[in-house]
Amino acid sequence: MALCTPWVASAQIVIDDSPLQAKDVLSEASLVAYRKIPDEAIVKADPSGTSWVFSTSAILGSARSDPAVKASFGPKSASERDQVQAAVNAYKSLGVHPSTISASPVLVSYKGSTSKISQQIDAVAVGKILTLAADTNNVQNQRTSGRSYIYLDPSFVDRTKTIYKAISYQETTPTSTAYAAVLADTTKLALSDERVASSTLVQLGGIRFGIPIAYTARDKKLVLEPSVAKNYDVYWLEFAISPGEEAIRTVSDLFFLVTLQNSSTIALELVPLRYGGEQAVTEKFGTPEVSIEGKVTVGQIYEQTIEYKQLKPTILATGLHDAQFGWRLMDQMVDTSSKRLIAIVRVPKGTRELPLTMAVSGTIKQWYSFQSHNGTTDPQWSMLKLPN
Repeated sequence: MALCTPWVASAQIVIDDSPLQAKDVLSEASLVAYRKIPDEAIVKADPSGTSWVFSTSAILGSARSDPAVKASFGPKSASERDQVQAAVNAYKSLGVHPSTISASPVLVSYKGSTSKISQQIDAVAVGKILTLAADTNNVQNQRTSGRSYIYLDPSFVDRTKTIYKAISYQETTPTSTAYAAVLADTTKLALSDERVASSTLVQLGGIRFGIPIAYTARDKKLVLEPSVAKNYDVYWLEFAISPGEEAIRTVSDLFFLVTLQNSSTIALELVPLRYGGEQAVTEKFGTPEVSIEGKVTVGQIYEQTIEYKQLKPTILATGLHDAQFGWRLMDQMVDTSSKRLIAIVRVPKGTRELPLTMAVSGTIKQWYSFQSHNGTTDPQWSMLKLPN
């Protein structure tokens, strides 16, 4: 496909030394991770699932292990109901504000409600959920088991369960564009409810999104196939992101995802498709070693060392010929410099506006404190004006 030569397009890659300027920024979004909340921590209060309660074990386990509330927590000798009430009061005394999503995770262990296996849960999440979404003035005893419990707001539970179920599903396909898109959409759902955001999210840093820029094929002197030029208009789109310092300290790679909100629009070329530096590789080859009278090893005679160069990619594109595409940035590309990336797309003739969303996800370097090993921004929406 003679759209443009890869060498000419590659020369257009610009890695800036400084972050995007204010006039070039479309939006800034937080890269966030999800706190560890096992499914067993929030359980049904009735078979229909119309009401939910917080696991007593999770509440007491968190309160006894969380340094922030341990000092004001009641004695173990008290009744379970009194202990739960003391834990609730201790957490409420901290005055957790819904907009605070940056507190560091505090992992603690507790016994799961349906098994004796020790589970881990983020004590900070427990405190925030109790403060923001629980009926803390009504600690009750369950008649059948005698256990104490606290009701949770059903709408909060429904949204939280949806988010964490999606995270579990996403772990099966961690490198696909669909994974990144679902994770970003899930985060948008979480951020739309301040209680859910405060309880489940931890901020890992900020990402600045540049304003997308469109050029015509004529502007960039692209050579189009006649069949493409007959039915479609072709545009050269430039995207830009600037990771913040905190974000690059937290993640080992970055994935920049673009979703074109028009099923008839696809990426014909992505630049770069594969980019990186050379590295030397040394390998030894030899015949099987056979001893002659226990003295000479024949294989050593024919052994030889071969050295060659191979490309170690630092940028990999995915989603060619699709409406959803992106670039994974690795190694030295994960820094605070601005990255400008290019997609050559076809759109139906006469199209003058192209709606799209952009999101960035990253693999967390130390993800054991979180439910997912990926952090993400929510999708950033843009209506791109296409020139004549």
